Amino acid sequence: MLKFTFTDTGYFLEHLPDSLEQWLPPRLTLMLKAGQPISLERCHASIMLRANDRCWRELYRLAHWDDQDAIALSACDKEFLEISLRGTWLTSNPQSTEGVFLVNLTPPTEASLYNLWLQNAPRPSIKAQG
Repeated sequence: MLKFTFTDTGYFLEHLPDSLEQWLPPRLTLMLKAGQPISLERCHASIMLRANDRCWRELYRLAHWDDQDAIALSACDKEFLEISLRGTWLTSNPQSTEGVFLVNLTPPTEASLYNLWLQNAPRPSIKAQG
């Protein structure tokens, strides 16, 4: 399973060995016991990756071969491409952009997406002042 954690400063991706059915119940129980509101929704989320030839080829293969209905691709511009994934959104505030997006794909597709993200995800740049 792929777990995207969205915060106010960006997102982070983890590749977890658990399935959604294994990972979700303990988190829901914890949120209920803590008195937190819960919003759980099936939806789509998008991420951006740097658009290089290898990345395009691999994503095209994944989108058109492995998980045809779960992945959609589109070019943002010359430098970046957008990957839209179908999954489950978990948050304590349905109006917030912060939360966790969970995606179950085939194990090879999850591994490929995770590795592509490690290699091609946009990283914040730090500029020296002074």
